[in-house]
Amino acid sequence: MLVGFTAWLLLVPLAVTSFKRSQKRLGQSWKKLHRLVYLVTPLAVLHFTWQVKSDHREPLVYGAAVAALLAARLYTRYSKI
Repeated sequence: MLVGFTAWLLLVPLAVTSFKRSQKRLGQSWKKLHRLVYLVTPLAVLHFTWQVKSDHREPLVYGAAVAALLAARLYTRYSKI
């Protein structure tokens, strides 16, 4: 439960600052703040995995999707395409 609550707490500033007005006011700091999503998504998947009692296939599918998306993001950021 602590992991889920931590993920939720980290999502609150992202939700508050996701509007155009906030983006404009924060400038480049907005991008730095929204990089928290790279920490929050694995926490959310971990929380979901721990929450499920019997069949762990669904959390594993979500975890694989998150891992694939984060790997694709890293690849596009650091490759020389």
